[in-house]
Amino acid sequence: LILIGGFVQLLAGFLAFRKYDHLGGAAFLTFSALWSSFGATKVLSAATEGFTAGSVAFLVLNAFLIILASSFNVVLLCLTLAMELLTVCFLLFTLENLPLPFEIVVLSILSIICFYGAAASLTNCMFGKDLLVMGPPLLTVQSSRKDREEPLPCVCPRSHLTSGLRTIAELLNTGAVCGVPTDTVYALAASCKHPQAIEKVYRIKDRPQEKPICIFISNLEQLRAAAPPISPLLWEFMENVYPGGIGCIIQKGEWLKKLG
Repeated sequence: LILIGGFVQLLAGFLAFRKYDHLGGAAFLTFSALWSSFGATKVLSAATEGFTAGSVAFLVLNAFLIILASSFNVVLLCLTLAMELLTVCFLLFTLENLPLPFEIVVLSILSIICFYGAAASLTNCMFGKDLLVMGPPLLTVQSSRKDREEPLPCVCPRSHLTSGLRTIAELLNTGAVCGVPTDTVYALAASCKHPQAIEKVYRIKDRPQEKPICIFISNLEQLRAAAPPISPLLWEFMENVYPGGIGCIIQKGEWLKKLG
């Protein structure tokens, strides 16, 4: 189980780096190395003399992580403190002087903190608000003049969150223009219910009026209601492949106005 935990932390570290969370990535990779080393010495019953210096190095490195974690939230700080205690267990184990009750208590504390931290992060991310308290940062860094500048006069919801998608939908329903991510680049979006919003898109992009823009629909029923000149065979094909990355070319006509 210890080795599996080390592998999971290694995976979490790479995922954190992919999301540009450098502190989380560094912490997870450090804990993965510690966890794997601790597990290897216990499972393989290897000679522990060479791991003593490594455990001391982990103590020093984790001390820096504790300082950094104190500027984020209490849960992350408690996690790094628990890992410091685990590193002490590792050091005592290499010295063959690790009391079993102490190891059990440290692992229990670490498990509780990890469980709560994972549950809080997942819950708060899903609902877009702090339902489970993570705690305020204990250390605050004074922001630079650039950070103290006035924020942009627009709403910036996170499109990967359900709450962010709802915010974008509400903005579109009120006639606003939103920048949304696509599979390639960001695009300007407006609701067909608000012609003035579509005109705003043309003005923002300085796009000629005779050059049409894309219309997005949520399902094939919207297209079916417009009654385009599509054969039954093509309807059956689209029902089988959509949603998907296949494009179908259909002759334009007056039916397009029904979509807008």
